[in-house]
Amino acid sequence: MIVLREIHFGRTTKNHIFIENGDIYIGISYFRNSNVRVADSNGNHLYRPREHILSKDYFVEWMITNKEISLIIKNFLSNEEVKTILKDIDKVNSYIEQQQNFIGRKIVSDEKNTKSFESFKIIPRFEKFFTFKKEIKKSGSFVEVTFKPGDVSPMEEHMYMLIPFSKLKFIREDQKIKEGNEIGVACFAIWEPNKEDIKEIVKTISHTSEKHKKQLIEQILNN
Repeated sequence: MIVLREIHFGRTTKNHIFIENGDIYIGISYFRNSNVRVADSNGNHLYRPREHILSKDYFVEWMITNKEISLIIKNFLSNEEVKTILKDIDKVNSYIEQQQNFIGRKIVSDEKNTKSFESFKIIPRFEKFFTFKKEIKKSGSFVEVTFKPGDVSPMEEHMYMLIPFSKLKFIREDQKIKEGNEIGVACFAIWEPNKEDIKEIVKTISHTSEKHKKQLIEQILNN
């Protein structure tokens, strides 16, 4: 077993994402871990995933890190394939961060559709931002990149893997769970990416920013 991420409950630590027997196991029961959530087709998150049923309309939304990507590469690709993918990444020279019109976030007010309550005016307000999304056709998954204000830099990139429930298997305490059953506690989604999926995902994410690409290469080399 190769552990990609752990989750902490007080003094208890559990494996949250891990690789075992060529599959990636992703814990989906815990909303408190914002790096893995269950979302609908519009990106709305389920507050208590364990209280919902398994539905093909849902997605695993995994905010994937460079460390996790590098561990996946090392465990699914041969040494020669890793060398090749590093060369391919290094050749990437166009980046999402360069698309200045699409990487900001702002609040938009809808003044034309206000309502009232007592002496208050109710003004609809929406957060407007853009997401760059690419389908990984072989696996049916998606890579999403979005930028939002960060604590350190003006804009920080966030990379997500979106994996449809219809492309996953599910287990709870080593028992398979079928569509229509409750997700429940300690439920894992099992993802079976192949080598071509992983290569395409890594190349796609490398287009996020030049800084991110360099950090990804460094992580792969040093992991």
